[in-house]
Amino acid sequence: MRIRKNIYIILGIVLILLNLFVDFAEYIERRSLKTDAAYSIGYFIGSHILLIFGMLLLRIAYKIHQKMKRNEVQQMIEEIGKS
Repeated sequence: MRIRKNIYIILGIVLILLNLFVDFAEYIERRSLKTDAAYSIGYFIGSHILLIFGMLLLRIAYKIHQKMKRNEVQQMIEEIGKS
C-alpha cells in the first residue's frame, strides 16, 4: 500500500506541474499572438483536466495514508490488549 501511495503522490505532482507548464506556455503564446477567445477558453479548460487528475491522485494518496495510519493504531491497540 505504501508503494501505491508513493506512486500516486509522484504522478499527482507531475500532472500538476505539467498543468502549470502548459498554462505558462499558453500565457506566453496568448500574449504574443491574439487568438480567438473561444479557442483560448476551450484550451484553458481542457488543460485543467491534468490539474483535476493530479489533485484526485493526491487525494487518493491522502486517503491511503489515513488508512495505513488507522491500521497501525489498530495493531498497536491489539498488541497492548494481548500483553
